[in-house]
Amino acid sequence: ECRGSVDGKMYTLFQPHRYTRTQLSWNEFLNVFGDTDHLILTEIYAASEKPIEGISGESLFNAVAHSSKEYVSSIDDAVQLLCPRLMPGDLVLCLGAGSVGSMPEKFLAAINATVTDVSGAGHDSALAVGMDR
Repeated sequence: ECRGSVDGKMYTLFQPHRYTRTQLSWNEFLNVFGDTDHLILTEIYAASEKPIEGISGESLFNAVAHSSKEYVSSIDDAVQLLCPRLMPGDLVLCLGAGSVGSMPEKFLAAINATVTDVSGAGHDSALAVGMDR
């Protein structure tokens, strides 16, 4: 439902949460990202769970059906990967239940650090990426 309100591209950053939850929801993850223009999938946020053989962020990435997707083993790498591509009107959807919760602030900080207006002050329109101001 986000798709209809996005003027630009919709990017989805997905951090699977827990090995057991990823294993249980595996088949549902395979085709659920069809509405996003580009998917970035990270390693599973373990939340102190032990790994399950064959269940990882990278194996889920390989199984997910999407024509435009990338895998990052470290979620913080998503900022450097995605920020140079973002344009006004784009939406970055951060999904998961682990450290992904801190990513919107990291994206905004990176955008505001690189975008300045003519006077050299921070450019407020950068906040429009992923948020309606």
